[in-house]
Amino acid sequence: MRISRLAKDERGTAAIEFALLTPLLVGVIMGTVEIGLVGLVSNTLDNAVQSAARTIRTGESDAPTNATDFKTAVCNGMFESQTACGAKLAISVRKYTTFANANAAAGDAPAGEFDKGTAGDVILVKATYQWPFFMPFFNLGFQQSGPTTLVLDARTTFKNEPFT
Repeated sequence: MRISRLAKDERGTAAIEFALLTPLLVGVIMGTVEIGLVGLVSNTLDNAVQSAARTIRTGESDAPTNATDFKTAVCNGMFESQTACGAKLAISVRKYTTFANANAAAGDAPAGEFDKGTAGDVILVKATYQWPFFMPFFNLGFQQSGPTTLVLDARTTFKNEPFT
């Protein structure tokens, strides 16, 4: 008699369902926030690289003259401190004779070189940024440099304008 009464008792089922589904719901919400944050950081990196590269392309007087200056210019466009950004960022600015040659080298990792060329030169700018990722099973095919670190890339190729 007591067992049948216990089997028919439905008090507490909502609490049990809540306890079973809450971790899944929290994981989905955290994963969604994480993916949005990665998109924001990736977009910020793209904009920072484009902005720093534009000073080279147009031959501005305050354009970076070495790899350290270029890295600083990119980090100025990011939201972390110079020290934190500098530790996570790798850059490369290199001169090529044609766009085809630059395209062939675009997939290589940045090597820290800096050659901004002169007027009319084809320049390939590469930057990678290490971003910590807290939900590794939500990586969605991003390149990784460890189990919880994504590698975000920014590339731009341009022909230097004729400097005046």
